[in-house]
Order: sequence, then structure tokens, then C-alpha cells
Amino acid sequence: MLAHPAAGVRARAVAGLRALDGADAEQIRQLLDDPAAEVVRETATALLSSAKGLPADRLLERTSGRGTSASAPSGCSTHAAA
Repeated sequence: MLAHPAAGVRARAVAGLRALDGADAEQIRQLLDDPAAEVVRETATALLSSAKGLPADRLLERTSGRGTSASAPSGCSTHAAA
């Protein structure tokens, strides 16, 4: 279910694992790179309890914008208005 083509199914699978205390950090960590925001949100929530064991360098790459292909949605500006 974690590899299902539908984002909603992946998100609910992660939420279900979290609810059952069955979320294995190693198994779901790759879903932090999922293109669907709902999957990333559920994954981040599921990983909160094991946050200390996550590799800090990989997490910092995500927040710095390096090493990711994420960009602002079309029509959105990443610059402050003048």
C-alpha cells in the first residue's frame, strides 16, 4: 500500500501504520520525498516519535532546498512582494 499509485492510499497507509504503532521509520522514511503533500504530511507525523534517530543531514537537505526537486507551485512567488 505504501507504493500504491494513488496518493490518498499511500497517505492513509502511513496513517494506519502510525495508528497501529506499526510505522517502521526505515520503511516509511523514503516517503518524505513523495510528490504528494498529503503523503509527506502523514509521513512526517508518523516519524515524530523516532525523530532523534533520523539522519539530520538528510533532513537539512530538504529544508535548505539542496538535493530536492521541489519548487513553488505554478503562479506562486518565492520572493517577498515589493
